[in-house]
Amino acid sequence: MVKRTGPQNNDIVDAISELKKAFLDSKVKLWKRLYKEISRSTRNRRVVNIIRLDKHTKDNDVVVVPGKLLGVGTMTKKITVAPLLISEKAEQKLKDAGCKVISFKDLIKNNPKGTNVKIIG
Repeated sequence: MVKRTGPQNNDIVDAISELKKAFLDSKVKLWKRLYKEISRSTRNRRVVNIIRLDKHTKDNDVVVVPGKLLGVGTMTKKITVAPLLISEKAEQKLKDAGCKVISFKDLIKNNPKGTNVKIIG
């Protein structure tokens, strides 16, 4: 049996530790759910296309993608997105549409209570 080692990507390890620390400090269940989601193996993480974001959001929404965000589709709304991983094409399309792409650390800093945040994936 192979020993489980966990994520090897430093950005993912940092995101997990930030979310875990935020949960322990504030007891906001959103942060606990997110750090458990991104602690999953790579095969079990979510993959979301921009078209899905456009379909399930409104202007000025704050969205978390606990997986990889891909660039299929077009974005017509201005939202704030915090993806775990993002493709270059998706990042460019979001910036062209006027959306903000932030990290989990920035999300926790700007919204410590986790209010009005949607998880899509």
